[in-house]
Amino acid sequence: MKNLVLFGIFVLFLVAVQFASGQTVDEIIEKHIRQRGGFDKLAAIKSIYMEGIISMWGNVELIKIYKEKNSLNPMGFNTFWQIGDLESNSTVADHFFLNNKMADDFVAVMQTDTEASIKIENNANHEFSAVLIGKEDIDGTNCNQIKFVTKSGDEIMYWISLSGNLLIQSLSKSRLANNNQNESQSEFRTLYTSYKPVDGVIFAHSISMTLLEENAMIEINFNKVEINKRIEISFLNQYKQS
Repeated sequence: MKNLVLFGIFVLFLVAVQFASGQTVDEIIEKHIRQRGGFDKLAAIKSIYMEGIISMWGNVELIKIYKEKNSLNPMGFNTFWQIGDLESNSTVADHFFLNNKMADDFVAVMQTDTEASIKIENNANHEFSAVLIGKEDIDGTNCNQIKFVTKSGDEIMYWISLSGNLLIQSLSKSRLANNNQNESQSEFRTLYTSYKPVDGVIFAHSISMTLLEENAMIEINFNKVEINKRIEISFLNQYKQS
């Protein structure tokens, strides 16, 4: 009798494990969107203003980024940015960033966690196909790894944490022009940390990007994030449409 009870407990345990690990892609996405603040709040975001510190190769400088929803592309944001406080006295960091094309390339292709979540959510509208690859540990955080494929065939990988249902890492490819102005595919790994609430939406306040081909990395720590606040963008000297 005791053996039967133990066997029954063992069977229940196996069923529970199978149930817990049997989430579908849609269920993982739904939990992620709910954790970020919900579909309605994400859909209501028309602009994002972020301000903080950018670090690259030991140089540190102020960065300001303004993202405005692209009216022609429901998943796209037009991005304006400035690296360095151009109104203050020049510093070594000013000169480094102002003359460093790679820093601008990083910011131009940088996808915030909010932009990623909007793209993830649009899987439900069949803008992407999504496949659950499996589970993987990312810097000590257990994650579900999901591969998204766009209609044009581009692939984006996202890792969403099992415990917090937040985006931890993404892997994507973007076209960058080299010194000869020839474009080539470059692969970027982006890590998202330090999530904090802003007007009911959870934002990653730290983003680090690595250009894998050159092992070059930038890190941005935002101390200010504001949504749906109209600002004067004339002082931002760089622009990227998406």
